[in-house]
Amino acid sequence: MRTRQRWIDLLTIAILAGAAGCRQPDGPMPQPSAEEENKIGDVSRDLLAVQSRAPSAVKELSEDLANFAPTNEGGRHGAEMARRLAASLEGTKLSEDAAKQIARDLFIAFSARQLSRRQVATLRDSLGSVLSQTGVQQATATSVLDNVNAVQADVTTLKPKWWQFF
Repeated sequence: MRTRQRWIDLLTIAILAGAAGCRQPDGPMPQPSAEEENKIGDVSRDLLAVQSRAPSAVKELSEDLANFAPTNEGGRHGAEMARRLAASLEGTKLSEDAAKQIARDLFIAFSARQLSRRQVATLRDSLGSVLSQTGVQQATATSVLDNVNAVQADVTTLKPKWWQFF
């Protein structure tokens, strides 16, 4: 009977150790090409225009964000993200450096295809940090950050397996 209990204990330890090592692997972070760097610059300028309330800035930001995502959902997500960013940047002091960092984070959110849940959380933290430094209110920042999750859910090709939830 003692031998049987030892085997059960060993099997339990083996299962727990195996499950601990089965987290979702990190995917590659997209590195922007020269053309994509230009698009990031466009989005950065669009963000500054949105913050200064230029008439067509939200529409231009929406279109430029949609260019980051080659999926059919890119246009819908671009429009929604532009709307949420316009609402959140109202009344803030957005610097050029902050606009560039937000644009770079948005490029990753819209173009990365294989980010793990941990990488998406890190991306959200990075974007949230820049938004809070510019004076964006927490409620509207959360709205933007939630949209990052929605974008990534649609553009990702890396779907977690059942054992990676442990």
